[in-house]
Amino acid sequence: MKVSDFFLKRSIHQQKKKLVERKPLFVPLKEARHILVFYNIKDQKMVEAFLESFRMMHKHVTACVYIPDTTSSVFYEGYIPVFAKTDLNRWGLPKDEIAKKINKARADILIDLTSQNNFIIQYLMLQHPSKFKVGLKWDDQNLHDFSITVTDRTDVKYLFGQILFYLQSFHSK
Repeated sequence: MKVSDFFLKRSIHQQKKKLVERKPLFVPLKEARHILVFYNIKDQKMVEAFLESFRMMHKHVTACVYIPDTTSSVFYEGYIPVFAKTDLNRWGLPKDEIAKKINKARADILIDLTSQNNFIIQYLMLQHPSKFKVGLKWDDQNLHDFSITVTDRTDVKYLFGQILFYLQSFHSK
């Protein structure tokens, strides 16, 4: 384990304690106006199609993209790239500037499509003040208000489809 992972895991553990105090507010997809999606750069082509489906539903979409290496991509308005090389401090934690930028992004629903061991995005996601957090549940992790348990199908297309299905199925009282 890298030293930076140790600090991240410790910070995530501290933030998870605060989850007990947090009162999630379920937001049906029909009523959500702002959606924030966290994903890894390797899944960009697949996720981009899903982001477009939200835009077609007249949702304001912001995407937080984790980039672990020096991959260069073009990002447009509404994208917040998190570069492992430049946006992390010496302990491997996201710098305050990037955390504040992400926390300012409005989100009625936050969707986390990142992989199991992406501690940087877990850290940022747990800090975000979103009303309703949705994501993938790997092993015994319980970081979201609503989770899709990951079993043998780990492709983002399938998992995002499941999240979208359930968000469209839920209705307000």
